[in-house]
Amino acid sequence: MHYRKINGDTIYLSPMDKTTESPLMAKWLSEDRDIAFNNGFYTRVFTDAATDQLLDRFASGPAQLSIYTQASDEFIGQISLFNIDPYSISCTMGIYIAEPYRGHGYGSEAMKLMINHAFDYLRIHCIHLEVMDDNDKAIKVYEKLGFTQCGAYHQCRYVNGHYAGVVLMELINPKV
Repeated sequence: MHYRKINGDTIYLSPMDKTTESPLMAKWLSEDRDIAFNNGFYTRVFTDAATDQLLDRFASGPAQLSIYTQASDEFIGQISLFNIDPYSISCTMGIYIAEPYRGHGYGSEAMKLMINHAFDYLRIHCIHLEVMDDNDKAIKVYEKLGFTQCGAYHQCRYVNGHYAGVVLMELINPKV
């Protein structure tokens, strides 16, 4: 069962519902080359049991939410804050939008909702994220949301036959 925890214009964020989301996530994790290569999942086989374990781990965090469309209540992805550091009051953000729903602004809207939630309710000071250095579309989206590049890991991931780099980005709470 899911419910509208954080509402946006075209999407809403809901606590994870493993019973309905796990079969779709298993399919996405197994078939979507972007998610597989960008997150190191390309060497893993995602059975139903493996997907359930992964979602259990995701759902145990303080801000792991599923993304649903407002119009049709369709599950389209997940967004999370993890590695929350209570001393520096920082965290890492991750997002996944299923391939058929990319390019429609759902990811940007989900990130805006989560950023507001992090800054206004969780009192986070800084949000970090990592993105593959050749993912120009994602980097532009993150920059439009206010993230700035703050570093890089060069040739740190072996992806599809070559080594690729990762860009580190951050967003400082402007309200502090």
